[in-house]
Amino acid sequence: MSNRSQPEMSTPLPRAWGVWVLGLAGLFLGFSLIRSPIPGVNESHYLCKARHFWQPDWCRGDLFLESANPHAVFYAVFGWLTTRLSLEQTALLIRAGQSLLLAAGWLAVTVRCLGNQRRAITAAVLFLLLHATGTWSGEWIIGGAESKVWAYGFLMLGMAAAIDGRWPVAGLLSGLAVSFHPVVGCWGVLIAGIGWVLNRLAVRQFGGSQELADNPGATARISIPSILLTGVIAFAAALPGLIPAVRSLEAPSPEVASEADFLQVAERLPHHLDPLTFPVRAWRDYALLLLIWGLTRSRIQNRRSALWWMELAMGASLLIAVAGIAAAWGPRPIKEMPLWPLRVKVMKLYPFRLADMLIPMTLAMTLAAVAWERLESIRKTQFRVCVAVAGFLVLLLVAFRVPSLDRTLSQQPRAVQQDWLAACSWIRDRTPADANLYAANDNWSLRWYAERPEYFHFKDCPQDAVSIVDWHQRYWLIYNWKLSAFADGRASRQELQELRQKTGITHLVCGRFGPLDLTPVFESVNVKVFELPKD
Repeated sequence: MSNRSQPEMSTPLPRAWGVWVLGLAGLFLGFSLIRSPIPGVNESHYLCKARHFWQPDWCRGDLFLESANPHAVFYAVFGWLTTRLSLEQTALLIRAGQSLLLAAGWLAVTVRCLGNQRRAITAAVLFLLLHATGTWSGEWIIGGAESKVWAYGFLMLGMAAAIDGRWPVAGLLSGLAVSFHPVVGCWGVLIAGIGWVLNRLAVRQFGGSQELADNPGATARISIPSILLTGVIAFAAALPGLIPAVRSLEAPSPEVASEADFLQVAERLPHHLDPLTFPVRAWRDYALLLLIWGLTRSRIQNRRSALWWMELAMGASLLIAVAGIAAAWGPRPIKEMPLWPLRVKVMKLYPFRLADMLIPMTLAMTLAAVAWERLESIRKTQFRVCVAVAGFLVLLLVAFRVPSLDRTLSQQPRAVQQDWLAACSWIRDRTPADANLYAANDNWSLRWYAERPEYFHFKDCPQDAVSIVDWHQRYWLIYNWKLSAFADGRASRQELQELRQKTGITHLVCGRFGPLDLTPVFESVNVKVFELPKD
């Protein structure tokens, strides 16, 4: 049978659409809670910032919380929940909401790409399995409460609207994606635009026989008024998020801006931004995904037109990723690269982010299409159902059981968890609101549980230039103090006093740290809290 698509209209919403969305949302939510228990690896940072956005007195003096807010829309929309609910309750509610949005977006796109809900759900399970086994640049979509998850959901819904030729709706949804997460949203809009242009060129080249020639959103000529209206709607919806994002890029001088870019790319986020630091396993696995997709793609007997557009979007994301690789290619350290200030500006824009999602997403859809075509060729209905259910359950079980790579409190032994929570509870109940904390070696959501500002935490890197430089200076101040204080194998009371005078740190929270010439104010088997002497 030919691979060419047959003429089709945009896929109508089925009567049981809400049931399918709720079912898939439950699957996404369960996956996120099991693999990333609250608080997730980034959740404590996002929601603490959201709470501080609405309650500036909460953890006042915290460098990270008081730095720029590039995701201000997320904080503004959801931060108010933290004034009425606990952080745990807020996280659960936001996860439920974003799971619903993702489920609606996933079904909207994949039903158009694959034809029915069974195939769409199968593709979702395959995606979860690929999601669990590893990524290329560390990007993920099903996890904790974050602004990028909402951006991905709006992008999927926007793409479904574009496939149907509903351009003003697509503009609105794309603008909302940009507003919630400017980096994810802008890349998504650019990639969709490149895919549409590539398809238009293909349609002109091959005429009505091209795979997307039957798709109204891909082939219909868009009038100038329609383009202007869509652009105005998209820009208006994106503006609330673009304004704070652009402000976060401000710097007092080009030198400070370049140094902040370098620190972000080379010191804090090379595992996301510098492809030369990505593990060999990640390169191998994603090359394998592309190879499997290439070998499997031709096995689809009845290709729907929307799947071709998804493949074009994946191709566009790969072009952007290749540009990112070209920008990063060169000697290390990074400052030895020619034109390094310009190149790190490109690298800091996460050029690998969308490829990290679209490659496994497109492969999952392709595998689902091929698998269901083979299943539907089986004549015995009962046997076909048994094979489908068994395969579905096996994939789902493996997806849920693959060990997580993120190091959080939930992955620690029960005794460590209990001691850490007890220490945080003691700090919250027994220290003044302006106490300034530093976790000397382990930090499992210290601010989340203790509700006190932190002097420094490596993961909590701000995103505006001045604060990034300050963050780096604090890192080296602490590092050099440790080298000096423990040169003789023990930190004296005078050295601890000097640390407080230089940094303003009032309390050290320690697991494996010391010895210190100081009596802890709180002590358990696994965690100790020390109040640094004033004099």
